[in-house]
Amino acid sequence: MATVRDLMSAAPVTVRPATSLAECATKMMRLGVRHLPVVEDGVFGLLDDNAVFSTGVLVDGGLWFRFDEHGPNTAGAACSPALELDADDDLTQALPKLRRKGAAVVLDEGAVVGVLSEHDVVAVAGTIVPPGISVASAASRPVHTVEVDVAAHAAVARMRMLGVRHLVLVDGGLVAGVVSLRDIVGDWHDPSTPVGRFRSGSLESARATDSLRTAAMRMHEHDIGCLPVLDAEGGPDRIVTRTDVLDAVASALENEALFPDGED
Repeated sequence: MATVRDLMSAAPVTVRPATSLAECATKMMRLGVRHLPVVEDGVFGLLDDNAVFSTGVLVDGGLWFRFDEHGPNTAGAACSPALELDADDDLTQALPKLRRKGAAVVLDEGAVVGVLSEHDVVAVAGTIVPPGISVASAASRPVHTVEVDVAAHAAVARMRMLGVRHLVLVDGGLVAGVVSLRDIVGDWHDPSTPVGRFRSGSLESARATDSLRTAAMRMHEHDIGCLPVLDAEGGPDRIVTRTDVLDAVASALENEALFPDGED
């Protein structure tokens, strides 16, 4: 039986409710993490990078620039109630819960020992998702897009409104790449800079007939949270997200548990 412990990111960095968002942002960027458990006499909540970086960005190597001076300024004020999982919980039971929250704090005898997120699931999808599953059967809609010439601050505001970390860049109706919240806050210059300036590396995309396993491996390799699926003209048809991959992994593990000998 596969457990949460097998998949979680162990020994997470934690913060206190009174920790400033500026310090939290610095920790996230320096350590390359997306989540910080907030602890005080137990689990207080879970802070994610969307909550931190939709509030402000780090500029000039560490100066905190706030978008809203009246917004939350501590981890306790910005975090969300945490989904708590036991390290020895069965993954087939845990993953459907994870879908609702995106990430969970993992406990062992009451102590915080890990964080389990969709990012961890994507990392192993290449060995769990059956090769016969196509992108078309798993990809979702709508595709949240932004024009390449839109100002960075407007793109961040759109991410905040939608509650997402990524937007598909479009130029003249064609997919031009993907931009993430981390791309923008990690290379912040001027809030009016066109968001296309921050796009993630090379253009990574998929076709509906591609294998979902291959798509998930590409997402993990390039550390991207979504993969736009192109139509025949190169426009955005649908999108493969980490949540879509998580659903496929959960289904594969459930089927394996139901039919351990491969029988149906």
